[in-house]
Amino acid sequence: MQNKNDFIRREIINGVLVGIILPLAVFVTIHEIVLLIRDYWFGGKEVFSLRFQLIVSVLINLIPAHMLYRRNRFHALRGLVGVTIIESLAIAIYIVFTIGL
Repeated sequence: MQNKNDFIRREIINGVLVGIILPLAVFVTIHEIVLLIRDYWFGGKEVFSLRFQLIVSVLINLIPAHMLYRRNRFHALRGLVGVTIIESLAIAIYIVFTIGL
């Protein structure tokens, strides 16, 4: 028999896992598509920057966040939002250091 705390902990862990795995899978997919487009259609010219690809891959977390909100799964949503904030801060730090502000 599981208690309420185990359920809440499992929901938060599920949200964290979705928040980590989904952007990673989307980034790899987008990056491979960009490489194919760059090599075959644009002759080696830059199509989308790495910063743009990272931002789009993190923004994809809005889709499961909306689904979790509509289903009232707020504990999983809390884990997803927490990971998304951390990923966004990491991307912001990366952008600041690559631009040189």
